[in-house]
Amino acid sequence: MKMTVGAFVAAAVVGLSACQPTTTTTTTIVPAGQVQMNVINRSGVTAFYVYISPCSSSTWGIDRLGSNVLSNGETRSITLPAGCYDLKASDNVTDPNEPTWVERNVNIGVGAFDWTLRP
Repeated sequence: MKMTVGAFVAAAVVGLSACQPTTTTTTTIVPAGQVQMNVINRSGVTAFYVYISPCSSSTWGIDRLGSNVLSNGETRSITLPAGCYDLKASDNVTDPNEPTWVERNVNIGVGAFDWTLRP
């Protein structure tokens, strides 16, 4: 079977296009009145606990990581109502009450908010 030059070029372009990397963009839809809080770990160590509690609360509540950890370079997204929050994270695997990072009275508006853990 003979192939013309034009048909050969078209076949080569189609074949090579399958080798190109694809880019995927993920969009998170945040419900009205909510904020997507991204906890970004740039600390050089693993965070074992992350707590986010309303400013009006006298307790820290649940560990937002659950059975997971936040390794250096990772980001964890948490959706919560916009408002005032106290933020705490710990790199102490045996004692979550020993905070490594604490920020109090953080006003988080609607949309997105990044909390970066640094050394």
